[in-house]
Amino acid sequence: MTGITRWRTPNQAPVAAWRPRRSASVLDRRFGPDDLAGLRAAIIAYAASLVGTDAAGRDAADEILLVAHELATNAVKHGGGRGRLRLSAADGRVWCVVSDNGPGLRDPHLAGVTLPARNKPGGRGLWVVRQMSDLTIATTTAGTTVTAAIPRRPGPAGRLLNRR
Repeated sequence: MTGITRWRTPNQAPVAAWRPRRSASVLDRRFGPDDLAGLRAAIIAYAASLVGTDAAGRDAADEILLVAHELATNAVKHGGGRGRLRLSAADGRVWCVVSDNGPGLRDPHLAGVTLPARNKPGGRGLWVVRQMSDLTIATTTAGTTVTAAIPRRPGPAGRLLNRR
C-alpha cells in the first residue's frame, strides 16, 4: 500500500513536488472534523488575497477553495479524521498540500482518475481535484500527503490571476 503517484492521469508526465520558492505568504492550518467551516473561511480569505477574476467573470479563488476543501474533507473522512493544510503561491501556481495520518491509499495512481458511475454515491472529490490541478499523491500506511498544483490562468488582457 506504499506508493507515490505524480500525474493527473496515468498518461501524463510527473509534476514537481511541493517546493514553492518565492511565496509571499502561506496558509498553514491543522484541522479536524469540527474545523472544516473555519478552514473553509480561511481558505477563501487567503485565496481571495492572491487571485482575481478571469475573462468569463469567474473568481479564481473558487477553484482554490474547491480543491483545498475537497482534499481536507477527504482527510477527515478517509485519513484518520484530522489533517494539515498548507496553501502557498509560487512558481506560477497555487500549491495546496493536505496531509493526514490515515491508513493510506490502496492505489494512489488510480485514485480519482475515472469518474464514478452516476448511481454510486461519493468518490468524486479526487476526480474533481485532478481536473483542476496537477496532483501528486504520496502515501504509506502511516498517512497520505496530497499536493495539488493549481496553475495560474490568464485573465483579462493576459494578466495572471494568481499574482499579487
